[in-house]
Amino acid sequence: MAKSNRELFTTSVNTKYGKISFNKNEDGIGGVLLTGVHWDADIIDNYLKSIVENSKVILDIGAHIGCHSIAYAKINPNAIIHSFEMQTEMFYYLKMNLEDNNISNVKIYNNAVGNYEGEFETEIKLRDGGYYKPVQYFTNDKFNFGGLGLGIGGEKVKMIKIDDLHLDRCDFIKIDVEGFEYGVLLGAIETIKKYKPIIFYEYADKNMTPEMCDIARIPYGHYNPKSILCELGYNDFDSSIKGNVIASYKIHNS
Repeated sequence: MAKSNRELFTTSVNTKYGKISFNKNEDGIGGVLLTGVHWDADIIDNYLKSIVENSKVILDIGAHIGCHSIAYAKINPNAIIHSFEMQTEMFYYLKMNLEDNNISNVKIYNNAVGNYEGEFETEIKLRDGGYYKPVQYFTNDKFNFGGLGLGIGGEKVKMIKIDDLHLDRCDFIKIDVEGFEYGVLLGAIETIKKYKPIIFYEYADKNMTPEMCDIARIPYGHYNPKSILCELGYNDFDSSIKGNVIASYKIHNS
């Protein structure tokens, strides 16, 4: 029987947190995995492990192929982890990797996450070396598939909001959505107000694009996730991890 495109373009490695399969043309996360290093292992081990150990409900928003979700599940098998990945191809590997590692405490969603429910599209092109090229999963070209955000012209995706999940608890949220972090937080305000989870979010070189602002129904501009969190009472921001921030709500005695 002939192999499917996915089978032909799938490779696997063993890491400290388990077996990880991915598209062999994945040039970002895949490039690190091919060295035998679990993606973000240093960040997970040095900054997030203790948070995960003390969390009962975790959200992994922008889960990609599941590197963080798998590590969280191994670190704390008693936690309930909700993992969200909008790309169909990456969601395929997320599901595969959880099954291959016999992980049962992760609930997966093939959705984008934002501030209301609707159907949208991903970007059709990825920036690569200063220029854009169309995203293709089954070619011999290399892509940083983890760099794909919401936009225009790509795959149709359904967007949901965290507040609509009506969680009965939330201790830790990880957000890595290529510039749409602000939109995710807009849709999680009630959850954050209620539970005040520790929030680990990417804040690097990517901002909300005009297309992302249209999707979030806000005017185009520069939006810092910290502004929302400050309004919600968060008062401790650790930006020592390059390109990322750990935000927490700490009560200071006067």
